[in-house]
Amino acid sequence: MRKIIYEFDQCDRKKCSGQKLIRAKKVTPQPKSKYFNGIILSPMGQCSISPADREWIEKYGIGLIDCSWAQLDKVDFKSLPKRHNRLLPFLVAANNVNYGKPYKLNCVEALSAGLYICGFKEEAFELFEGFGYGEEFYRLNGELLDQYCECSNGQEVIKVQEEYLNKHRKEQPEDIVLKIAEYVKEPINLKEETDQIKLELESQDPDLVKSIFVLEIITKSIKTHTQFRAHTDLIISIIEKFTDYKHAIFRLRLIKSIINTRFYVPVSYYLFFTVKQTLDLKNLACMNLNIDYSNVTLKQNELKSEEAHMFIIKEFENILMKHLDAFSTNIGFPELANVVIYELNNLKTGVFIEFFDRLIGKIEKQKNYVLEQRKKSKIDVLKTETVNEFEKNLKKMLS
Repeated sequence: MRKIIYEFDQCDRKKCSGQKLIRAKKVTPQPKSKYFNGIILSPMGQCSISPADREWIEKYGIGLIDCSWAQLDKVDFKSLPKRHNRLLPFLVAANNVNYGKPYKLNCVEALSAGLYICGFKEEAFELFEGFGYGEEFYRLNGELLDQYCECSNGQEVIKVQEEYLNKHRKEQPEDIVLKIAEYVKEPINLKEETDQIKLELESQDPDLVKSIFVLEIITKSIKTHTQFRAHTDLIISIIEKFTDYKHAIFRLRLIKSIINTRFYVPVSYYLFFTVKQTLDLKNLACMNLNIDYSNVTLKQNELKSEEAHMFIIKEFENILMKHLDAFSTNIGFPELANVVIYELNNLKTGVFIEFFDRLIGKIEKQKNYVLEQRKKSKIDVLKTETVNEFEKNLKKMLS
């Protein structure tokens, strides 16, 4: 894929993320006099980038503009192509200069986000190699980026953005995003916050909305594997406490919060428990309800609704596939896939046979691909170096 950058030399070249991308040969400088027919991420765009741009990017590439947010008025945008300019939707910066600020992304963040939204996730992640804040960027924006990915066009992306912003304007102070981002960057009293949540959840009538909100922030704030292991133990203990169906969405939200990290989390069992519990329900009715992740405790009328039933099953698929995607280029993926496929086969019943067959087909395809590459490579699985090289090459082939 062609990736270009227009330079305006407004930043310190040693610190500029755009220049770092050029030095790493991840983007190519483009003369302003030379026309580029690809998608260009630009503050002057008239519509948002969206998955609808994927085919155009595959054919013509993607570009961005290396300039300073503080000197936009000095940029000669008239000298650049305008036909395929795109804006990025609401996202929060994770770089050291503009950490926590909405929209103020630097070059690597902007290009990575644009690629991610259009479905080029491996390439999006690879851009951050050599930068220290890639994981932080996706911790801050991962859930919203995934929503943008599901849109069909730029109008739908803007609709998702506005719904997100309106919800937070109504329910939270205007500066909540900045405050959360500041806390995540330099968390204070993580243990104290965790202990308070433990006490809250042990009370007779715990506030689950508040608890999940704080737990999600704590998850984003964790920096070390030791911290994450202790936090995961807490999350799993909470999941095991709230096992009734009315808390199915609460459990899914807890699981979702910990799979968006760089650490391995053994969540398959709890996913399968939740979906089996859902599939066992009978005598459901369509009630025209709007069910989403805010329904952390299903009310009496929601318990027997088809809407809650289908939301849980769909999110089971989304979370399971995201969980598996994290290991899809690992040498041991086929063995993990076999376990998951076995459990999925046990769930096949009634009207959901086709649903699970489709899901199994997706996993089988990736499993067989990894097996084929393992067979071709004939690697020594006891040697860490050869395994790492195999997995690195596999990622390149799939990108």
